[in-house]
Amino acid sequence: YALTSPACPENLKGLVADGMYPNFYESFKNHMIEFKKPTFMVMDMINWWQKYYTGFDMKTGPADVIHGYDKPFLMLHGKADLYSLPAEAQKIFDKCPSEEKAIVWFEGGIHSRLRYQDKERYDGAISDFIDRAFAEKASVG
Repeated sequence: YALTSPACPENLKGLVADGMYPNFYESFKNHMIEFKKPTFMVMDMINWWQKYYTGFDMKTGPADVIHGYDKPFLMLHGKADLYSLPAEAQKIFDKCPSEEKAIVWFEGGIHSRLRYQDKERYDGAISDFIDRAFAEKASVG
């Protein structure tokens, strides 16, 4: 949200996302399904309480604002992520209008464990992205 806001500070130059999800509701629901917990009505009750106490709707998320994001964007995602489903991550990536964007898939990578699986490739993807996205701009400015 911060990076798509008109009030985004100038020093925020890009986004690296690991395990991008469309909204917290979907990610949390996938957690519940994974652990064989009920989702019918329970998710809506949780969302109602969330909105009541915080004003935040769990059904609103990155998928709703990514169309307004135009800075460099790197998405790192595991093909075995059960919480942030790969197909949903691909949709978010495809909706992003940034001219400088890349997606790196990790075979078998589970949610929030990509770096543990392959530290060299993970760190290398970020370094390469930073070099590619910001090197030319730094030399020009």
